[in-house]
Amino acid sequence: MAIGSLFDPIKLVSESIPRELLIKFAKNTGRDEFDFHALPDFGCECYLQNVLYNPHLTPYEVKLAVFFYEDLIDGGKIYTTSFSDVFMPALRYGGLFQVGKDFYDGIACGNLESFNSDVIYSEDGYYPSLPKYTELMGMKLTAQRLLNLVRRLHDFGYITVTDITINNTYRKKSKNNEKAVRARLRHIRLCKGMQNKDITGRWLPKKSSKKL
Repeated sequence: MAIGSLFDPIKLVSESIPRELLIKFAKNTGRDEFDFHALPDFGCECYLQNVLYNPHLTPYEVKLAVFFYEDLIDGGKIYTTSFSDVFMPALRYGGLFQVGKDFYDGIACGNLESFNSDVIYSEDGYYPSLPKYTELMGMKLTAQRLLNLVRRLHDFGYITVTDITINNTYRKKSKNNEKAVRARLRHIRLCKGMQNKDITGRWLPKKSSKKL
């Protein structure tokens, strides 16, 4: 049974999980917590403002956050974060899904409450390559550096990242598969809180480094 098939869909990470860097670098809405639901809804796109007014982001993080905004505005996507030229996800993940009379390779993604799932289809067995996108943006990154940038944007609450591994499926886990598994595919979506809530005035000032 392949990971991400209709019988074993990916369980997407909840948007409401604690965001370590958001809690650390913004005025919290409660004691040691940041809850977007506690803030007024502006009903407009606040995402880019929340990126540009954050003094704790590096230039690369800003560039990547803007890329995700433009690429994910219509919904989440699955990216490959592998630097390998021979990695073909369709051989290991998901399955064939029928659309009308045709069949397409895809990965089924569900949520915490339901097995009902959306299918994200591949293009000829492949998913968009995040390393190639960042290279086109002039960002020379190692695999670990790229993943660190993605993880920081997740921890700031700009995006929600789900690793496509057995640990993020509905399958009952055994002690044998509870160990860490290296993900080569990741589902990424924009955080609705960052899109609808204006937190530009909640960022804590960046401490200037002391000169020797």
